[in-house]
Amino acid sequence: MVITILAVVIGLLMCFFGYKLFRVWLAVAGLILGALLGHYLGGLIGGGSWPIIGAIVIGVLLAILAYALYKLGAILVGALLAAMLLVTTLSVFGMEPIWWAALIGAIIGGIVAGIFIKEFIIIGSSFQGSYMVIGGLYALIANTNYLETRNQDLLSFPWYVLLAILVLTVVAAAAQMKYAKDDNSDLARKKK
Repeated sequence: MVITILAVVIGLLMCFFGYKLFRVWLAVAGLILGALLGHYLGGLIGGGSWPIIGAIVIGVLLAILAYALYKLGAILVGALLAAMLLVTTLSVFGMEPIWWAALIGAIIGGIVAGIFIKEFIIIGSSFQGSYMVIGGLYALIANTNYLETRNQDLLSFPWYVLLAILVLTVVAAAAQMKYAKDDNSDLARKKK
C-alpha cells in the first residue's frame, strides 16, 4: 500500500512538474545506475572498500553527466519509446517484430525528440505520471498490488482507466506547457 501511495504522489509530480524536474530525475537515475555499476566494478577489483569507492565515484560521475547531458538523455528515451511503440504496433497486427524496423523507429523517435525536446519531455512526463497516478488509484480501488498493476499491459486495462489516463495526460501536459511558456516569458523579460 505504501508503494501504491508513493506511486500516486510521484506520478502527480511527474504529471505537473515533469519538465522542471526532468534533469533532477535523470541525475538521480544516473547516480543510482552509476552506484550499482561502480559497486560491481569495485567488487571486481577487490573486496573491502573498493565496491563502496567504486559506487561513490561512478555514481557521482554518472549523476553529473546525466544532469549535464539531459538533452542526450531525452533523445535516447525518445528513440527507445519509438522503437517500443513500433514493435508493439507490429505485434498488435500479428506481425513478427523485425530488428531493423525497431532501429528505424528508434532513429525517427530520436530525431523527433531532439527537434521537439521541450514538448517531448512535457508529453512524456505527463503520460508517465498519469499512468502512475491512475494505475495507483486503480490498484487502491481494486485492492491489488501496484507493482502487479504496473506490470500489466496498458491495453488490458478497462476502457475507463485508459480514458482517465488520457484525460489526465492532456490536462497535465497543458498545465506544463503553460508553466514552460510562463518561464520563457519571464526569461525574455529579464534579458531586456
